[in-house]
Parts: sequence; C-alpha cells; structure tokens
Amino acid sequence: MKDIAYIIKSHDELPYLAYMLWTLKYNNPSMWNRANIYVFANNCSDGTEQWCEKNGIWCSSVNMPGLYSIWNHAAKITDEPYIVFSASDFILAPAFWNKIIAQMKDHQDFYHFTGTCIDNGVSYEHQDEPKRRWYNRNLGDNWSEFDYGKFLEVIKEFENDQGIIANETQYCPFITTREHFNFLGGFNTGLGDYPTDIDHDFVRRGKEAGRETCIVPGACFYHFGKKSMLRRDTITYEWKEIMSL
Repeated sequence: MKDIAYIIKSHDELPYLAYMLWTLKYNNPSMWNRANIYVFANNCSDGTEQWCEKNGIWCSSVNMPGLYSIWNHAAKITDEPYIVFSASDFILAPAFWNKIIAQMKDHQDFYHFTGTCIDNGVSYEHQDEPKRRWYNRNLGDNWSEFDYGKFLEVIKEFENDQGIIANETQYCPFITTREHFNFLGGFNTGLGDYPTDIDHDFVRRGKEAGRETCIVPGACFYHFGKKSMLRRDTITYEWKEIMSL
C-alpha cells in the first residue's frame, strides 16, 4: 500500500523535473515504490504534461498563484497519511529518503524532516554556515551543466553525519504527516506566495505548538539556486528530447 503523497510543483522546468524524478526512481527506489507521485504543471508550455504521460507519471495542469497555493490544493485532493512537498529543481543523493525515513522511525515525536541543502552558491552571497546545513558547492548553474559525478564526490563529506539536528532552517523537499499539515491548517498563503518564506512560517507555527522539526544531515540534495531560474528560458529544448525514466 502506498502511504506517501509525493507532491511536486513545476513551471516550465521539464529538464529539472525529469532529472529529479530520475534520482527519485534510481537513487531512492524504496520511496519511488512507496509513494504516489503527483506533478502539478503550473501554466506549463514546455511539454511537461506530454512527457509525464509518456513516462506514466500522474500530472495535472493548474493555473494558480504559485508554490504554496499549489501545495495546499494538492494536499486537499490527496489522502495518503504522509506528504512530501517538493518543487522540481532538485537532485536527490543516493539513499536520501532512506536516511530520512530511518530517522522518522527513530524520532516519532518529530513532525517535519528534511536533509542537507547543497546550493550552487550563485545567488546566495554567504559563507558556509554549518548550523544552517546549507553549503555552497557550484556543481552547475542549470540542468545542462550539472556535474553528477562531482555531486557524488561532494556528498562524501556528509555521509558520516548521523542522527538529526533539531530546530534549524528547513528546506524543500520535506516530509510531514497529513495530521500535522491539517493541524496547522496548511500553508498561510495570506502572506503572499513564493519567494516569501511561507514554509518557514509553517515550521514556526509548528514549533510554537510544540511540534518539533529537524534536518537529517547525512541526507543530501542539490538545489539549483534562484539565479539559475533566470537562465532556464535561455536554454531551448523539445520535450521529446528530454530523458525518459
């Protein structure tokens, strides 16, 4: 029985979506087999729906204000007891979800789990801040430049990190329970939408209610930073050319 709703928002980011789903299917097969994958194509004109249909991925075309409104909508039309909230521009390391699920079993009093974010460092001018679990390692500013081999080398510096780190900045993708999502009333879109920190507000409200959140430091993922978003429209592609699963 599949008990996880894996919710993904995408907007004309098909090459990123395909790469992320590849790392979900082949780097994290137990999650792939356990979750129902839901892709929400928000005003997409790049063939996202056609590609998903070809590859057997559930996909719904939506026209909504942005990330958090889509997440709220997706949560309402799914019913699995666990929910993963995600966008499409991530690369998941091998066993990313295995490490998180293992800590969920060991820390059942926590409600919100994510991993260590490795960023391209292009749009964030800051030094490494270990307490935030956010590391600048430029492995490529867009999908066509990404160095997967270098990514596998970089994550070795984190693979010996064990356990969890509580009460820190949270990242997407993350997993929580549907009960927790409903308890908090979802994401507060009254604050606006992406790029506002509504997910941080979600975490803050949980903490104020005594519901703990954490990062699993040994679980790594790569995020194409904000500046890479500005370059996505300059790289042309046809959906039929994008790798299949």
